[in-house]
Amino acid sequence: MPEAKANILVVFYSRDGSVEALARAVSEGARQAGAEVRLRRVPDLVSPDVMAKVPGWEERRRQRNHTVDR
Repeated sequence: MPEAKANILVVFYSRDGSVEALARAVSEGARQAGAEVRLRRVPDLVSPDVMAKVPGWEERRRQRNHTVDR
């Protein structure tokens, strides 16, 4: 009987991209090991008013791709 493929879900939140880079690395390593991987970003949960108080937050949020599965 063939060995079952592992299913891995990598869920992450990254405001500045550093945690996203780690999540992508973990996902790639799991894929190379033969796992089926889903990569999911947790959306920002703060209001636009809060984002406006932190320089660059809104701009980075707009640049991100909210669908990160490959």
